[in-house]
Amino acid sequence: MRGRGFKTGIIWVVPWLWFALPARAGFAPITLVSGSFNQDVVVESTAPAPVMAGGYTTASMDNGIGNTSTSWYEEGYNSAAPATGLPTAGSTFTSQTSPIHHYTMAPSYKTNNAVLLDSNVTNATLTLVTPTVCSQLSFLESGGNNGVSFTYAVHHQNGATDAGSGTIVDWYNNGTNIAWTANGRVDVGAFTFSSVNGNDPRLFSLDVTLGNTTSPVTSLAFAFASGSGHGAIMAVSGATNGTFQPLGRHRL
Repeated sequence: MRGRGFKTGIIWVVPWLWFALPARAGFAPITLVSGSFNQDVVVESTAPAPVMAGGYTTASMDNGIGNTSTSWYEEGYNSAAPATGLPTAGSTFTSQTSPIHHYTMAPSYKTNNAVLLDSNVTNATLTLVTPTVCSQLSFLESGGNNGVSFTYAVHHQNGATDAGSGTIVDWYNNGTNIAWTANGRVDVGAFTFSSVNGNDPRLFSLDVTLGNTTSPVTSLAFAFASGSGHGAIMAVSGATNGTFQPLGRHRL
């Protein structure tokens, strides 16, 4: 079952004595400046009857900024299968395969809601609303047409940088680190649905470990490295060495 939240602690009752156990460690949503996202890849649930191809997105998972073929839609957009699609805008959910991973989606699917990386959109930077100390980061991601490889640079408040690389896998037929199964996609030109309740497409978790665990993270710079497809990063969460609590939602 898809989780919608997580516990902050467990209280055990013993005669004459109370024990409070700390919350389980995990990845909590990081508040991002929503203007950091560079593309809109999701058809919102309130989209009216289509009037033009690609009218509700600026890019698609299948064809990037070509904005044709299929991409994501929000839960509720497919009235025949309202439980399919991506989590509602601004909502926080728990990964379906890892209860310590929690993500918050962009506050609106009517504007840019993801970082797109491909051979045409080669760079993007996500800025944190509040600099945050992290020992690890987790990217919520998915790719179209076999995805892409990318590099990242994590910038810290003291001027230090953690750098590394990663891969954004295809949104279909991958079974590792699944965070969300949308169970449907929509053609952004024809506005027809496919793969409804077919166990695809999916969002995935990619965790990275930071070397600098004392200076707060201020921004995340991403760069396309290789691949013929398209990659989307839709949220970021962070972990520290203490108790994990949600850090808030994305700011408009």
